[in-house]
Amino acid sequence: MQTASYRLVSKRHWNMLTDTDFSIALNRVSLSEEFEDNEEAVLTGLGSVTLGGIPSNETVPVTGKNITVPNVLFNASRNGQNVSVPAYYTVPVDSWDFPGSDQLDTATPLAILDSGTTLLYAPDNVAYAFNNEIRPEPYYNETVGAYLVDCNATVPELAVTIAGSQFFFEPEDLVYAFEEAGNVCYSSVIPGGNSTKDVYIL
Repeated sequence: MQTASYRLVSKRHWNMLTDTDFSIALNRVSLSEEFEDNEEAVLTGLGSVTLGGIPSNETVPVTGKNITVPNVLFNASRNGQNVSVPAYYTVPVDSWDFPGSDQLDTATPLAILDSGTTLLYAPDNVAYAFNNEIRPEPYYNETVGAYLVDCNATVPELAVTIAGSQFFFEPEDLVYAFEEAGNVCYSSVIPGGNSTKDVYIL
């Protein structure tokens, strides 16, 4: 579940909220639902968005850990003044954790917690090393900028450590199908840059 404190609603409705937090909890859909051709089809049970707090444990059971981290501020110009403002929901990642990652420097100062992005934009060395652990081994397609893998490939465990707490990705979220009945999928972990100044995406 992703939570944040940020102004999402208009000033008119802002004072109606008892809490400035909001939360997003997403459910996974089946491939048939994901590739539904009927534009008028209504999918239900996709998750919840809560404005003014987090949902009750009865609505969205929280079985893992919760942490609070500051939103990284960026320099911007407002009315001719340089100010520090939040942009997206950006946090530092202590490490990307997977078999062999202890041999790498995987700290990422800037990573966006993005509920609307399908793929994980990781540092280049992370993407290369992680994908080399997938079996059968994927191959990198320069045209699409992603690793292509067997849709039934075995992927290693992957986690990120944020503020000292480790968060694991579900294995089924690490292989992305771009067509319903295909044998070739994307690895969800793709190269996103090679500099500590680059902004990566979770």
